[in-house]
Amino acid sequence: MKVPYQLLLLPVVLGVGVGGVYLLRMFKPEPEQADPERPAPAVRVQRVELAPARVSVVSQGFIEPLTETQLAAEVAGRVIEVADALRAGERFDAGEVLLKIDPADYLAAQAEAGARLAEARLMLSQEQARSLQAVRDWETLGSGGEPSDLVARRLHVASAEAAVRAAESAVDKARRDLERTEVRAPYDGRVRQVHLDLGSFTAVGSPIADIYSSAPFEVRLPVSLDDAAFIDLGGNGVTEAELTVRAGGVEHRWTAPIVRTGAEIDRASRSLYLVARVEAGDPGSDPAAGSLLQPGLFVQARIRGITLDRAVALPQRAFAGPDTVVVVRPDETIDLRTVTVSRSQGDRRLVTAGLEDGEMVALTPLSMVVAGMPVRLLAEDDPADGDAARENENENENESDSAEPSQTTAP
Repeated sequence: MKVPYQLLLLPVVLGVGVGGVYLLRMFKPEPEQADPERPAPAVRVQRVELAPARVSVVSQGFIEPLTETQLAAEVAGRVIEVADALRAGERFDAGEVLLKIDPADYLAAQAEAGARLAEARLMLSQEQARSLQAVRDWETLGSGGEPSDLVARRLHVASAEAAVRAAESAVDKARRDLERTEVRAPYDGRVRQVHLDLGSFTAVGSPIADIYSSAPFEVRLPVSLDDAAFIDLGGNGVTEAELTVRAGGVEHRWTAPIVRTGAEIDRASRSLYLVARVEAGDPGSDPAAGSLLQPGLFVQARIRGITLDRAVALPQRAFAGPDTVVVVRPDETIDLRTVTVSRSQGDRRLVTAGLEDGEMVALTPLSMVVAGMPVRLLAEDDPADGDAARENENENENESDSAEPSQTTAP
């Protein structure tokens, strides 16, 4: 059988093809290995300037009256007159008559007490005359010696004198009871609530109205024990609180000195209460503030604290950990630095140790922080690198979402 020559050529062609592929693989040039250079991240920095820094403590509280009183009746009777000022919300002046009780019974009692006083004085005059006559009779009889108190009627005179004093006290009491039929305001203030009205019968001790004094007012400001350590409570300086309230898009402010502290630490919140006294100010300059400042108003307070001798305020984003910052060296490489954070105020922290004047702290968060890593300083007014820096910051923030958050002390 005759074999076609095409079948004889097939093995030869396959062998030549396999050998060619093998030779190409053996003699192919090796690719050059090149590590791509990652550009140094751009960072903004803050230059450290250590200087005295005043600490402030934030608190809040309600405006309260300095004096609060529940007016009560000191005598019983029917109410025959009520002043216009004795209405909830009305203002009154010290000594103003707010309410009158029917005085008829007390006028009668005063007249009766006066009659008894006149009778007692008459009896005293008679006893004094009788005593004088008894001593003369003793001397006329020539009995000799000093007559006894009974013979000289000195005991009778003493009894009459005591009766006069009792009658005078009764007259004074009747006069006071008559005066108490007119209920007068003990101070300048305002009416909170009224408990009776015209025609009511009041007994001794019955409540008439709840009143409170006008300005100055007080506000109790709770602060934690940690915050209290930054407030001068020893009397070495005047500690003040700035009170603010926002109403109608306008912010009103009052300055209130701290006049005392609470009697004890609150057991539930473990807080110390500071009491600030606030004046109403000049209503003519700010009528709205004068009308707002009254009991029940909720105010925010910023208490002036002590001054730290050497400190620098760094923003929250400058921290790579609870007490760690990234310092940029003069050769534009970074170093991790442990610092002492004395206090956090809002989104800033006061650093009092660990940094020196002139050092630069990175403000841009970095996704990877390695000591000695090069960075590129970014000027605040450099528009060319602004987009790159923002992209770098966004990338770093996204990568740092899973990182352990830094601890912040509430102000």
